[in-house]
Amino acid sequence: HQLQLLENHHAALEYEASKENTQRVKDANAACEEAEQALNELKTQCANLPEQQTVRERLRRLEQLQLQQEALESEQLPAEPEAPEAPAPFAGMDGAQALQQAHSDKAAFDMLSKPVTPILIILSCLCAAASIALLLINPMLAIPAGFLTVILLAVYFRNKALQKKDRLAVTAGYGELPADQWIPVAQAYKDAWGAYEEQLASRKALSDNLLSRKESLAKAIAEASDGMSFEDCAKVLNKFDALQDATRAWEQAKHHAEALSAVAKTAQPPKFPDTLTLSAFQTQQAIEDAKYRQKQLQLQQG
Repeated sequence: HQLQLLENHHAALEYEASKENTQRVKDANAACEEAEQALNELKTQCANLPEQQTVRERLRRLEQLQLQQEALESEQLPAEPEAPEAPAPFAGMDGAQALQQAHSDKAAFDMLSKPVTPILIILSCLCAAASIALLLINPMLAIPAGFLTVILLAVYFRNKALQKKDRLAVTAGYGELPADQWIPVAQAYKDAWGAYEEQLASRKALSDNLLSRKESLAKAIAEASDGMSFEDCAKVLNKFDALQDATRAWEQAKHHAEALSAVAKTAQPPKFPDTLTLSAFQTQQAIEDAKYRQKQLQLQQG
């Protein structure tokens, strides 16, 4: 009777184990089906995508061009040169204008520095002498000569005053700078202005070259992308990577389900209710002990 209880308990343990194994197999098959469904969905999505190798090569080319673009963006142009400060007489002028103005002012100054035409003095003296002579001969005739003398002297002094006024107008902008320094100062400013224009031209050439290279690179990126941006290529490759991962996941799930199915055993339920609580190992030892005692008893009864 003890052996029957133990064997019934052993059958109950195997039956419970078989039910657990059956559930594991069902779960593994369900996981396999789920993995296969995800794989099929990704296969459908990837079927409408460009070839993986083409996209990978395109992405590699775009990455190279992107590095070149970053290098171009990091290039710095020289600081924009500052225009030389114009001397006070030439404020608002460039070098060429300043030199032209200096030459014009110097010529005007030289012209205005010449003595007033002495013919007026000579004529005044002659008229004065004639007036004195006529005064001795005929006082009435001396009056017109004296009047003409006064007019000539008035014209002379008026012209001299106007000449001085014009000369002051020319020199006013130069302050205390001597007239013989006007042209050298303007020439030095013109030379500084020329150096400034050379720096501007050099910077513009560098800027134009950089802009040209950026435009060429942008064109190369557009041609290399063929309508697909860097992000688009990355998304496509991520899809193919996900497809590979899904393939591996499905294969692993399939192998796991097959392995469980191979080792799963079916067992019959126990013949009568089981009340023992021994573990499988304890039950096996107890069955072996019971069989041994039963055999010893049979030998003794022999």
